[in-house]
This record gives sequence, structure tokens and C-alpha cells, in this order.
Amino acid sequence: MEEAQETFPALPDDVVLYGGTFERLVQEIAGQFHAQDGVQPPLPLGDRPTSAVTAALDTSRPCVPATRVWIATLPIMEKLDPRRTALLLIDLMTRIVEQPTAPHAGSAVVARSLALADAVRKAGGLVVAVRAERPGVAEQPPGSELVEGIAGDLEIVKHTWGAFHNTGLEEALRRQAIDTLIITGIATNFGVEQTARFADEFGFAVILPEDAATALDAHAHEFAFDYIFPRIATVSTTAEVVAALE
Repeated sequence: MEEAQETFPALPDDVVLYGGTFERLVQEIAGQFHAQDGVQPPLPLGDRPTSAVTAALDTSRPCVPATRVWIATLPIMEKLDPRRTALLLIDLMTRIVEQPTAPHAGSAVVARSLALADAVRKAGGLVVAVRAERPGVAEQPPGSELVEGIAGDLEIVKHTWGAFHNTGLEEALRRQAIDTLIITGIATNFGVEQTARFADEFGFAVILPEDAATALDAHAHEFAFDYIFPRIATVSTTAEVVAALE
């Protein structure tokens, strides 16, 4: 961990949250700085877009887990092409939205999802509404319809947590040359996370507005956004995404 003792520039104004251990963060930052100097980085950085990382770090505590550390915004937000972007609205069905959720109320997630849908459509992008149906039953539970106002240019019906498995979603997105997905909905650690993981594996760039998703408890939501999503997606806010689409 000698690289962890290097001094890094001050934190920039435009930042997002990074989740993971302090040690891992310092190693990744050191790797990017060395990579710029033509030196082999200590950890594989992959070919996924990463930030031009700059951070103000307390290097006297390089191995202490950090729940939240700030890093620079990922560049995908700066080069977003709305015409190749789709918004996936995950499971915004009456019976799901009405459940107790945290840290954001279901109604707030719906409102922000509608704002994103409006911005995506105005910019020439695609809106996809995804709802779940239980397989093997004659009738779906009450409240299985999409909530009022939620409608997609394309509607996908899924039978598993994620929106891709046996739904034709990937093929539909490829036909329209979509390469970037904004994902919102309920619940963060079920339908949203499963869809985001598959999207990343299929090679889509993924954007996850933190305030446009929620879970059945706050800890599950925060764990996903602190530790899982920064590895596979750009974590942002609704306002940041709307601004990038304009």
C-alpha cells in the first residue's frame, strides 16, 4: 500500500458518492494517476468509463473502511446522447408503490420518474415501462397495474426480478441503437439492481439516479448505492440527469 501515501489534488466541486473500502479507493486512485504517467496500475481498471479521479484523502488511515468518500462525476454524464438513451421504469405498480419504503417514499420515486420520462422524451429518447406478472396464476394480485401517469413508449412484462430475462428487452433496445440506460423504480435491491447488473453485463452504460429509486428498508437501498452501483453504473440525482439531457 505504498501508493496509498501519495498526495492527491483537492476535491472538485462536481462530485458523486463512491462506495467501498478506503483502501480500495486509494489503490484505484493511485492506479489512475500511475496510468497517466505510463506506469502499470496496481489494480486492473477495466475499460468501463471511470472518472478522472481526484480526491482529498486522509492517507493516515488508508485501510479504514469508509462508508462514503467523494470522487469526481463520471464522464458519461458529459457526453450523454439522448437519442441513444432509454429510461427504464421498474415495477412502478400500484401495489408496490403503496408499500412502506425507505429512504424515499414511493410517491416521490414516481414523481421523479415522471420528470425523467418527460425529459427523455423531449430530448428524443425512449421510455420503457416495466411491470411484473406472477407466473402460473390465473389472475394477478390487485394493484398490479402501472400507477397513474406511468406509461412507456414500450411496455415490458417480466416474470423475474430483472427486466431482461425472456422479455425481448435487449433486442428491442438494440433495434433502436440504444446504448445508455437510466434506471429508476422500486425496489432498489430487487428489480432495479437485477436490471442494472444485467444491463452492465450486456454492455449498456447505466445511470442510476439515487433519489428516483427506493427499497423496503433504507439499509438495503444505501448498501446498493454505496457498494454495488458505483462498480457498474454512474450514480447521480434526478436533477443531474435532467440537466444532462437538456
